[in-house]
Amino acid sequence: MMAKTKAGSQTSTQPGTPNPAGEKASKKRQPHPALKSKDEAVYPLPGLPDDFDFAKHAQLKKRDFQSDYMYFEYKTAELEIKVEAMQAKAEEAKKLGSSKERAKARRLLRLQATMKELTASLVEAGVDVDELLATQEDEE
Repeated sequence: MMAKTKAGSQTSTQPGTPNPAGEKASKKRQPHPALKSKDEAVYPLPGLPDDFDFAKHAQLKKRDFQSDYMYFEYKTAELEIKVEAMQAKAEEAKKLGSSKERAKARRLLRLQATMKELTASLVEAGVDVDELLATQEDEE
């Protein structure tokens, strides 16, 4: 029995981007190309592949490695990345306090980036931004 799909449903080529029907494509991580190869010289893996990306590729399993040692090295590398991310979150929470304050800080950073873009586009158009801002301050 086949699964039912919506009429005209298509998947996008880019994960996370809407397809023509307006639905988002799956963001599932893909298996590493070495796992698809059943060549005995490549699989099971002798170590972590140089081009392995924890964010892009699906997790590896113990059976994907030639030795337990290499599997534990892989898990160590994975956990170190997670530790760094958690430490960064802890520092941010320490500096900014509550989640509402952190959200305000992120919003401020987005607004500052937008301000830089607008300033650059005005400068390209030949507008004196400093003069414009000075005029605005005088009116207030």
